[in-house]
Amino acid sequence: MAKKKKDPNQVGMFKFVSWVLNGTSLAVEFVLLGYLMLYSTSVLGLHAGLLGTVLLVSKILDGVVDLFFGILIDRTNTRWGRGRPYDLFVIVLWVATWLLFSTPVDASATFKYAWIFIFYTLSQTVARSLLQAAGLAYQVRAFNNDSIYIKLNSWGGILTTLFIMVFNIIAPIILARLGSDAGAWSRTMLFISIPMCVMGMLRFFAVKEVYEVDVKTDVVKFSDFFRLFKHNKFVVSLFLFSFLVNCTSGIGLGTYFFQYVVGDLAVAGYLGISGIIPIITLALYPFILKRYTIKQLIIATSLLALPAAFITYYLYTSLFALAIAGILNGISTMASSYMLSVLLIDQSNYNESQGLPRMEGVIAGLSSFFNNTGASVGAFLGGLALTVVNLQSGVETQSAETIEGIRLLHSFLPAVGILISLIALHFYKYDAIKPKIDQELKEKRNQQENNATVELATGIEGEGF
Repeated sequence: MAKKKKDPNQVGMFKFVSWVLNGTSLAVEFVLLGYLMLYSTSVLGLHAGLLGTVLLVSKILDGVVDLFFGILIDRTNTRWGRGRPYDLFVIVLWVATWLLFSTPVDASATFKYAWIFIFYTLSQTVARSLLQAAGLAYQVRAFNNDSIYIKLNSWGGILTTLFIMVFNIIAPIILARLGSDAGAWSRTMLFISIPMCVMGMLRFFAVKEVYEVDVKTDVVKFSDFFRLFKHNKFVVSLFLFSFLVNCTSGIGLGTYFFQYVVGDLAVAGYLGISGIIPIITLALYPFILKRYTIKQLIIATSLLALPAAFITYYLYTSLFALAIAGILNGISTMASSYMLSVLLIDQSNYNESQGLPRMEGVIAGLSSFFNNTGASVGAFLGGLALTVVNLQSGVETQSAETIEGIRLLHSFLPAVGILISLIALHFYKYDAIKPKIDQELKEKRNQQENNATVELATGIEGEGF
């Protein structure tokens, strides 16, 4: 009886879940960092402004090292592969996170600030940056299949997001009971860190790098940053698009909209339940993308932000209308959030086809840099917008002009930002040459395998076997 041939477009359930749980582990850690300011002020007695400055210095450093880590990963060649070895930094991430919430409470303020800076930098600037930069190199050598990439990012995104939604419900309840008990904070974080670390490490053991995707190219050098921007116009469009999308999402006027325009911040929490609908739409992506390109999907879904803007502005007194607007806004961001990494893999293929190094690490590092920079610029623009509408700090009510300004900016500023980002995406024309590039690389790799087989056979024959 003939052995059933394995479908190259399918991935085993254990391998799929192991891969997804790595991202889930990182997402949980990101949520926990949202409580660092509360812990530092209420438990350690630190000044929020000074702590914010300390963390800002670490974030600036993060943007710089992303670029160097990209080169490091592209130069990595071990028996475990190129990207896979860096999954060991999941351990560093969670140990450093636990130590962040285990700061010696009786130490001096200077020591506490230094402790937090060291372990925040270790967890975010070092561990998380390496994990993110290595992700593309790991994925393409573990699966090497567009169909699987899409399933990992869409269906996997559903599992991760649902897990985080549940965690976001449970975490505040647990952490609220800790009060200012430093020991309780440390024990609780250890209790969370151990299983999350195990979850994050499953991928390292379950998913191996089995594909050799490199056609022989030069070793990656720092000068390749400039070669990338000079010779790959497609990746420049993606970086600009990513920057603008994160800039738009980073503006963050939603809290002020619900507080002062709607009149009740709790409404935002109630409407958050409807956020499950955009997540479910991710399940449709593998089927939609059999007929349409990722670029077309991003454009079609992003445009839903336009009707959402008008609904938010004109029907802000209706909770049902705000729920509809929230669903439309959620759907508008799903494709750009979960599918962009697949397009970045295509750009590594393009580099290879042009005789350049693939540069997965460099591309991932630059992508992280533009994402973070965009979010920072967005936060600045959000603060500037609140200044323009004359928001008054420390008061329960705002003037009618300020409320109208918040209503206008929250409704339409994100839509304008998305339209501008789509202009950048318009110049991404890679889809027209993608089939040709993929076929050429497939033929080159097949030729390499054939040559290797011939060389091996010749060597064996020469030895007299």
